[in-house]
Amino acid sequence: MPINLRKPSLLVSIIIVSWNGRFWLETCLPTLKQQTLSDFEIIVVDNGSTDDSLRWLRQNWPEVKVVPLKLNLGFARANNIGIRLAHGDYIVTLNNDTLVDSAFLEKLVTAVSAPDIGMVASRITIWNQPERLDSTGIEVDWLSTAWNRGYLEPQNKEFSREVFGPSAAAALYRREMLDEIGLFDEQYFAYYEDVDLAWRAQRAGWRCAYAPHAHVRHWHSATGEKRPDYKAYLIGRNKIWSFLKNYSVPALFFILPLFLVYDGIAATIQAMQLKSSAPINGRLQGWLTTRHFWKKRTKDSTKLTLTQIMMPWQLNYRMRRKEDAVPHSFSTRI
Repeated sequence: MPINLRKPSLLVSIIIVSWNGRFWLETCLPTLKQQTLSDFEIIVVDNGSTDDSLRWLRQNWPEVKVVPLKLNLGFARANNIGIRLAHGDYIVTLNNDTLVDSAFLEKLVTAVSAPDIGMVASRITIWNQPERLDSTGIEVDWLSTAWNRGYLEPQNKEFSREVFGPSAAAALYRREMLDEIGLFDEQYFAYYEDVDLAWRAQRAGWRCAYAPHAHVRHWHSATGEKRPDYKAYLIGRNKIWSFLKNYSVPALFFILPLFLVYDGIAATIQAMQLKSSAPINGRLQGWLTTRHFWKKRTKDSTKLTLTQIMMPWQLNYRMRRKEDAVPHSFSTRI
């Protein structure tokens, strides 16, 4: 199907952040050209690449809008730059190390039809182990630990059609929701920015649907694995920031002692495995900036019942799974 561009308004805008990623773009972009839904644009935000990504894109993909940045500004800020330039009613964030099925966009938009669905998580499988899942969305426990639901489980396993939030590696966000709650927190740079965004959305009353037929293959952390120490640093720091920003005050003080013990043990184990102090340093930086991130808290962080404060998000969804013998079906938009 042809790619529809240069419209004042589009159904979907795809934002791809790339850093020295020509190798991945060569396989990712052709799969987008085969979509069953044609009303979309592609915006590639290049994060200061030093390979020949820009030259290659301009020569081979003139229909793609390329935004060249002089420096690597991080995943969160680069996505925000792309979102602000986008014309779509729906924003799809997509990693460059992905391969998408031809019905990927169509199934994402189908799942967002309910008016309070602000986010959609896709079914992501592992690139070189397609029989295994990488993610069916993000879940968060009551100690602020986030993980990819279904990681390494069989790719055909069924899950609840509602989840805490989508992995930004292949996610859809309703523009109306982003206009209300804001974009990714750019200070995160990378990692946990999608967790923080989903948290803010949930508190504001938006839900996240899971679209199992919106299938993507993903090479997990193709960029992050180049600098594992820095990745560990960012995850440790950003987890603290998310904890400070998004928990209600009663929950913060109730959970803090257990959080400190658990997260301290996790940081120590990670540091031993990596033979690096990066996981510990990241957490220290997170706590040292407590005052700044406390100021970022929004008023709706107090709009939670006692049950919501004390019960982990993932337990809510496990309870729903038990109640729902048949997965929810969302009305079709297309």
